[in-house]
Amino acid sequence: MFNLNSFQNEAGRAKGTKFNMPVLFVTQLMGLAFGLPPKTLGLHRNVVAPDPLYKKIAAGAAASSREAVASGPK
Repeated sequence: MFNLNSFQNEAGRAKGTKFNMPVLFVTQLMGLAFGLPPKTLGLHRNVVAPDPLYKKIAAGAAASSREAVASGPK
């Protein structure tokens, strides 16, 4: 993961822009999908902070859960 994060500045300079894209392991995404806390998944150790990303994922998961409860058993 370090390689994918560490070259964002260099790539941004080459393209005349700034990249600030969080890079996550598939296992981190799976953990978020299963409702594990971000700290347990080590998201605080990522080079580019994924805070906005995992907050969107958590909000989407909560909304899906509310919809499932509201619709009742199938």
